[in-house]
Formats: sequence, C-alpha cells, structure tokens
Amino acid sequence: MVSNNIKKLDNVKNIIAIVSGKGGVGKSTISVNIALALTKLGANVGILDADIYGPSIPLLLGVKDSKNILDNNKINPIQAHGLQINSIGFFIDEESPVMWRGPMASKCLEQLLYLTTWQNIDYLILDMPPGTGDISISLISALPKVTSIIITTSQNIALSDVNKSMLMMKKFNIPMLGVIENMSNFKCAYCGNSENIFSKNGGQFISKKYNVDLLGNIPFSIEMMKNLDNGIIESCNNVDNEISSIFLNIAKKIVNKLSILNNLEQEKNHSKEGKIPIFFKKMYKSK
Repeated sequence: MVSNNIKKLDNVKNIIAIVSGKGGVGKSTISVNIALALTKLGANVGILDADIYGPSIPLLLGVKDSKNILDNNKINPIQAHGLQINSIGFFIDEESPVMWRGPMASKCLEQLLYLTTWQNIDYLILDMPPGTGDISISLISALPKVTSIIITTSQNIALSDVNKSMLMMKKFNIPMLGVIENMSNFKCAYCGNSENIFSKNGGQFISKKYNVDLLGNIPFSIEMMKNLDNGIIESCNNVDNEISSIFLNIAKKIVNKLSILNNLEQEKNHSKEGKIPIFFKKMYKSK
C-alpha cells in the first residue's frame, strides 16, 4: 500500500475512500452499506462524511439530530449501528448551505479526520465528495495508507466522469480495490422482469479498462431507497435481503484485498530493513 508520509492517523488500520466522478450515483448509500457489511464480519468500522458541501451520512444512518461532543479539543464520534460516525452535518443546521472556499473546506475536513477520537478502527470508510476538486485532492494526497473503491452507473455521462476519478487515483498512486456498479438493473415487483435502466455493463467496462476488479453490481431497490431516506437501516442488515447479501460478499472481497496489500507492504518494509523477504526464506533455508 502507498503511504504519503503524512502524519499518522491514530487507531485506524485501513482507510477506504469511496469515490465517484459525479454526484447522483449513490456513493453515500454504497458507503453506508459497505460500512454495515464490514461490521457483520466482526470489524470495528468508522465512517467519515467527507462531503463538506452535501453531507448525507447522518440522514442515511438516522442520526441527523445527534450532536458530537467536544472534549479537550477532540471530537467524540457518534456511536450508532455498531459504527463510529462523524460528519460536518453534526455541526451545522440541516438546511444551512456551507459556503466555504476550497482551502477552508479542506481544512475543516482535515480537522474532522484527525481530531476525531476514533477507537481501534479496522476500516475507516470515507464518503468522498463527487469529482476531482480541491477537497478530494487535498484529502487523497494527504492520507497515509489510503485505498479506494470507485462507484459508477452504466450511463455514458457517469462513465466519462469516472474515468477522471480513476486517473486521479493513478496519479496519486492510490491502490484501487475495485469498481462497484450501482443501480445496474431494476426488478419489477409485479411482473418480475428485470430492466437495465441505465444501460448495462458499465462497471465491467471500467474494470477491464483499468485492470481492476468488479466488486459487485447493485440493483436498484425502492425499499432500500425509502428506508435510508428515513434513516432506517433494517433492509441493509437483513441477511436474507438480496442486496445485503451482495454487500456482504463485497465486504469479504475488500477484507481479502486489504489483507493481501498489507502483507505486501510488510514484506516491502522488511526488505528495506535488510531482512529476508518472506518469499525468499525457503531459498535461504535450503542452502
């Protein structure tokens, strides 16, 4: 994994940025579902709403009326659904627009990230703002050991913008764990037919183009949309739910990929320290 030699984020083992090139592709919904799926695997998970101008995580998780507690210039995250949560949405009025220029918004996000008292986090999910602007660049380039997951739909306009996000990840050497295609199809509750409402195979196209894995295709769910709009997560946690099962499989892939990346990083560090890399040990033992 790539480290940008920036100050360490205490008590956080892995950072996963959920990225999209444009708004409206369901990035925040994906972030919430991935976070909840990882908790089902027994992980300690945090989620940071990094969309300063349009925070939605408090609403989706049903904690929009909560207020963070400041303690000795530190921020205690909101605890809900087995998650540790922070967002600018906890500090501003829900209907008040955030009218800050890029540097001020970036500084605010940095404080939310580093001043929060995260506790033994295995995976910190960052719900990133859309696009490749100041905030995304400042955060991505400053974080130690960050990885990314790219969210898209199959619309051509979404795929065009996703290309820009993919290139940004490559420019900053951010490992991409894979691509998720959201709203890939819609199954009619009455006739049972499935339709590709935003064309099809967009996620597959992007994954092949950039040689990254397609982690999953998420169907459009009216039930989940309505529930999350009202802060109800039961549909996310129902293991018998088709979409929940898909997210659980995605979470397992994420855990596996990060395990491999972390092992490779350890081997690289051992090699730099003059120690024998794991894959050479047998050669030395045989002599």
